Amino acid sequence: MLPFGGESVLQPTAAVNLAELVALAAEHPGRRVLNCGDLDPPTAAEISSIVDELMGWRTERVLVGGPPPEANVGDHPWVVPRPVVAAMSRARAELGYQERRRYRQALADTLPWAVEAAAGRDWKEVFPTLAGYPLDLFDYAAEDAYLRGAKNSPAERN
Repeated sequence: MLPFGGESVLQPTAAVNLAELVALAAEHPGRRVLNCGDLDPPTAAEISSIVDELMGWRTERVLVGGPPPEANVGDHPWVVPRPVVAAMSRARAELGYQERRRYRQALADTLPWAVEAAAGRDWKEVFPTLAGYPLDLFDYAAEDAYLRGAKNSPAERN
């Protein structure tokens, strides 16, 4: 389930892209503050599609026109009502920054490791920072129950 029509954008930063910016800043020292984020951040719906593709899954996305309808229903790390995107213009202009990997490429590099690390284990133990969010992420049972019980659900299937 994806609130805000799946259009939430909370800009990710691939480690390889952060490393590129750090290397450029080290080569060109100066007194400045630079943002770092992937240059073409995907929406939550795009992230969901990319994960499906990389995992070989076929899932149904349920798009909700507004915020999560209930606690633990539609909550995910990228759910924001308006885009949260850092300007990269200064890093590009001053250092010639160019990202090394687009989101899909970086996730294709990282996802197999994450799947292997969590195999047979509780994901919350493997990824404690993500598990520390103040909400219960990825509660698919709560979403299924919500959809079964919602007579006039604000969701539309996609």
